[in-house]
Amino acid sequence: MKNIPENLQTHLTSDATNLVKCLLVKLSNETEIGFTESDIEFEYEGVIYKPFSGFNLDKLNYRLNANQEAQIYTCFDDFEISQADIISGKYLDAEIEIFSVNISNLSSGKIILQTGFVAEIISDKEKFFFKIEGFASKLKKIITQYYSKQCRAKFGDAKCGKDLEDYKYTGSVTESINNYSFKDTSREEEDYYFNYGVIKFLSGQNLGIKYDVRKFRDEVIELLLPSKFSIQTGDEYEIYVGCDKEFSTCISKFNNAINFRGEPSVPGSEKLLRGF
Repeated sequence: MKNIPENLQTHLTSDATNLVKCLLVKLSNETEIGFTESDIEFEYEGVIYKPFSGFNLDKLNYRLNANQEAQIYTCFDDFEISQADIISGKYLDAEIEIFSVNISNLSSGKIILQTGFVAEIISDKEKFFFKIEGFASKLKKIITQYYSKQCRAKFGDAKCGKDLEDYKYTGSVTESINNYSFKDTSREEEDYYFNYGVIKFLSGQNLGIKYDVRKFRDEVIELLLPSKFSIQTGDEYEIYVGCDKEFSTCISKFNNAINFRGEPSVPGSEKLLRGF
């Protein structure tokens, strides 16, 4: 149940109301920015609320449970929000308060509709969405890692420590088999060397498109999913070595056991049930 000040409650029971919705954004540097769907600018609790033509809260789905979520859809505006600010992450994790006030009598208080933080920002050219989540949702975030026998790092990331450029090879298609696979007779690497890798076409109809590699055997590269366009003889590509995240592979293939992000010696559930 919303807490409504007495003076504002009286206004709500009148025949005509002057309620307007407002959005207060509190950035991590404690800067406060106010927006309103009203067509006039006003000051409330020390913050200037500016009209925002692209700002519309009418379609917000308010929920009063602990995991309340909402989305704000609007457009970039010249005076406050820029695309550069969105890309830089200026508004990410900003605290949000959405409320209504009586524009004709601001001293009567406010009705808080929703509070939370900006969990995600999705932009598309001149439009963007703010995904707002309730503060309780932060309690659901995983702050540690599960143990696993396999490595949890992504091959080539900072935790792995390997430079992908050291495991990049180039080649060209010598025989097109289908949209799943092709042969490159110049490949001299051992079978399965490129399993779980990534391939990017440098020419042909698939120019610039990346695909996951399922298997490499007998000079044939097989994709995990079919290519969007036909693979033609002569198509050039670059391919990165893959990793199956096993400890033995980390040792024998990459000599990188020191950075292995798994616990291969932890007993599995079957061994635990047997009591070792």
